[in-house]
Amino acid sequence: MRTLKLSTLSLAIASLCLSGSLMANTPIPVSPLIHGGLYVSGGMGYAHTWRSGKFIHGNAKLFSVEYYPRNYTVAVGYKFTDHVGMRFGMTKLMAMRFINRHDENIHQKITAYSLTANGYFPIKKIDLLAGIGLAKLNAAQEVNGKVGAEKRSIVPVFSFGGQYQLTRTVSVGLNYTLIAGHKDVGKFGTLQASLQIYV
Repeated sequence: MRTLKLSTLSLAIASLCLSGSLMANTPIPVSPLIHGGLYVSGGMGYAHTWRSGKFIHGNAKLFSVEYYPRNYTVAVGYKFTDHVGMRFGMTKLMAMRFINRHDENIHQKITAYSLTANGYFPIKKIDLLAGIGLAKLNAAQEVNGKVGAEKRSIVPVFSFGGQYQLTRTVSVGLNYTLIAGHKDVGKFGTLQASLQIYV
């Protein structure tokens, strides 16, 4: 009887040792999401503005406004953890052409340089995100074909969206960014499809 107990105990110990050895040699499953690192991204989409044709630009009321809503973004960022990251981006927002009461034909191009702190909420292969930061808006003007004044302002920027992980280094996403406006430049929103690559 005692021999049977010793044999059983020895078998149990051997089983535990074998299980431990197998576990040590078995790779731990890793989430398909990237949880940190440097990345570059680019996006293209549509921009809109809350600026109407009746707003005041200096002392000249505008009588005709045309918008060119196509825009694009290039950016570089760093994801420190699963939930925290930072991003610096340059967005060619949109162009607008208008005529003021002095019959001046004005063409204005808007560029934004933004720095945001981002929060991430991973759900399997989807990474939801929300960001807040500051943007420097540059509004370059041409008046009757000649280079005119350039307006600059620092304004808040907010972003929301999500990324879907295709591989461990590549994801695609859809993002909406709100750039709070300035009386000389305007308030803008962009909706973009994006590609993000970790390096």
